[in-house]
Amino acid sequence: MRPKRALSCGVYFRALARAVLSKAAQILRGDRDDVARGISLENGKTLAEANIEVEKSADFLDFYAATARMPQGGIIADGRPGTRAMILVEPIGIVAMITPWNDPMLTPARKLGPALISGNAVILKPAREDAPCGVPPGTCAGGGRTAGRSAEPADRRPRQL
Repeated sequence: MRPKRALSCGVYFRALARAVLSKAAQILRGDRDDVARGISLENGKTLAEANIEVEKSADFLDFYAATARMPQGGIIADGRPGTRAMILVEPIGIVAMITPWNDPMLTPARKLGPALISGNAVILKPAREDAPCGVPPGTCAGGGRTAGRSAEPADRRPRQL
């Protein structure tokens, strides 16, 4: 009974992740101009580069939403000639993602999808220099140095077992 229950939970979370990723891609495309303008203002990219980043981010979210339909993962064609990619569905727990300042939208889009469809919880920490476009304050686990400090162990001395 337990394996069936675990499988149904995995299917449920993958379906939920698929819906969330698809909706996020839809929202990004709908607000592309505003999001691109925000990226350009806070990052210094040209508006054309920022628009490309937003569109690529939405494409990644759609791609990972589609891979969530594969119940146990699989092997798919890669974008490079003669290569393939393997999708493994193995939750590891809580995933911490620290994004670089130069790709504030694209890097999270590339990393959120695999983490969510595998059933992981995600803590997203934007670069200190970036304010996440359209994300309400406090949504990401801390800002600046706060989230980084909370991920470090409080006491680094060896402990006797």
